[in-house]
Amino acid sequence: MPSVLEAVATTMNALMEKVPDQPLHIGEAMACWVYLGSLKESIVIEQVALNTTVDEELRQILHKAIDMCTSQAKRLEDFMKHEGVPLPPTSPSKPESDAASVPLGVRATDVEIANTAA
Repeated sequence: MPSVLEAVATTMNALMEKVPDQPLHIGEAMACWVYLGSLKESIVIEQVALNTTVDEELRQILHKAIDMCTSQAKRLEDFMKHEGVPLPPTSPSKPESDAASVPLGVRATDVEIANTAA
């Protein structure tokens, strides 16, 4: 996941370093809108994964992924607000819950969570 996010972050940084008097191109605005929506939904998916695993190493990876996505999303939100680009609708954050209370048929396995995070 970090390598994909780093590549996208590099691209977004290049888009953000525009000429001051030049408005955003519609393609740039759309790319920002789609990327922000993807970041916000990734955070929710990672929160769900945290609620279904007890593996401490996997939980640390998920916390790092959430922190990285949150940081990038905040930066992009600020940029989009400054540029007048409306923010995409996204799912609300998930509350913390006990992994043992999640039924087995609903709970993602650690392997599924690790593959999703990768």
